[in-house]
Amino acid sequence: MPAHRLGRDVFLALAAIGWSDGKLDPDEADAICRTALESGLEIEEIAEIEKATKARVDLAILDHAKLSQADRLYVYAVASWLVRLDGAVDGGELDTLRRLGDMLKLPDRAREHADVIALEIADLPEGDRPARYDLPALRVKISERLAHAQREREIDGQQRLGRDVFMALAAVGWADGKLDADEADAIVRTAVEEGLDLEEIEEIEKATKAPLEISFIDHSRMTKADRLFVYAVASWMTRLDGVLDAGEVEALRKLGEALRVPEKPREHADAIAREIAESGEDDADRPVRFDLPRLRDTIVERLAEAQRLRAEAEHAGGEREEQEDRKTGRSEQ
Repeated sequence: MPAHRLGRDVFLALAAIGWSDGKLDPDEADAICRTALESGLEIEEIAEIEKATKARVDLAILDHAKLSQADRLYVYAVASWLVRLDGAVDGGELDTLRRLGDMLKLPDRAREHADVIALEIADLPEGDRPARYDLPALRVKISERLAHAQREREIDGQQRLGRDVFMALAAVGWADGKLDADEADAIVRTAVEEGLDLEEIEEIEKATKAPLEISFIDHSRMTKADRLFVYAVASWMTRLDGVLDAGEVEALRKLGEALRVPEKPREHADAIAREIAESGEDDADRPVRFDLPRLRDTIVERLAEAQRLRAEAEHAGGEREEQEDRKTGRSEQ
């Protein structure tokens, strides 16, 4: 997998973090400039970064709009890691982290993941822990820890959403020609919370910023459960306004074909989506529009319930047939 490339704004953010306590360690300043050089940035960008390491810059200069979600997560995790290296985190450092998270527009769940990752790395034995100013090694460790979080979900038996599910969700969102900003944020945020690699998160974020056709969905790396979930999400979203027009029906049909979901499972997914969408606004079981993890759990529960009811019906039908056979046998005797 290619290394996640760090841009100019990431290094400016790291410099601002370094200055947050009023001074920037010369070794830290050198590490920032050296890593910028190794990342292949332009000479003008490196000069700008070097300037930011020589004169204090405040966190307020950060422009999160120029940072991808993966970059923002990385910057926050670096800051969280740096404040933990001495083994103590005081109130001022926590306030700085809070301000940084606010400026980077990182949701609380994403911050919690980054804090856990930073704590794990800070607690590593000396031989496994990146040196304080080895930013490339730290970047690798952060990516590894995200992947580890993903593996832990698998071990715990939790249904995990992979990269291709989120790419498909982005394509579904673009089906009507536009992707709601809150919806795009929900897709990327959920990818972060699922423990995907930084590179995968960045790729997903790109898919939320430029139209992606349903025909480009690659279902080959998606499980049957993934494909059914994506279809059910699409069916649910089209019903939220209470109206399902011919264009939306056609888009759902195309999606079902692209995902290779047979007719019968589509009918079950449509029924579940309709049931969730039509539950009252004050229904505690109804997920909010952009709560994808909760929607996934609700869909999984409904599918399991539908499967249980079908199994019971088949069992009852089998018992009735046996009773009829016994009656027929007795009458013939």
